[in-house]
Amino acid sequence: MASDDFNLQKFIISIVIIGVVLIVSIYITSSIEDVTKVKNTEVTALNESVTFGILNAAQTLDVATLEGVSCSAVTALTNYTATGLELTVANVTLTSDCTLLNATALDTYPLEGGEGVVYVSYTYTYTATSDASNAASDVVTALATGTSWISILVVVGFAVIILTMLTSGLGNTIGRRENDVPYY
Repeated sequence: MASDDFNLQKFIISIVIIGVVLIVSIYITSSIEDVTKVKNTEVTALNESVTFGILNAAQTLDVATLEGVSCSAVTALTNYTATGLELTVANVTLTSDCTLLNATALDTYPLEGGEGVVYVSYTYTYTATSDASNAASDVVTALATGTSWISILVVVGFAVIILTMLTSGLGNTIGRRENDVPYY
């Protein structure tokens, strides 16, 4: 019986060690992913289509969802309906979170009632991924989704432990009862 307890202890300690190694691996790989990203990558977006209304309505630019994005300046506005017509950059306000506001109604330009599509060009910086950060991200995803298999193995392992304890306990009880009961 002592050797069975010792084997169960080895199994439980092995499961705990595997879990700790898995968690530490995910943490280290996630840290590598963050460190290998290229911060403050500067880019110029050209001719992004934005619809202006008469009111000062906020327009969220396409890059607003990028990691660590900060928009800095509008470099050009071009009218869509009157191709090539430049609009003054003073007509818009660009916030650092990449929201564009038309500061004045555009009815002074040949847009239908002050509304219409304009192309906006602007500069922004963001945190770009690299090959190394993408690879680390893939490893984190693989380890994170692989934990479901580890969970299954742990449940099966503990089921084996419980069944082993039950069957060995029942076997000992049955053996003792047969020896303890006198037959007449």
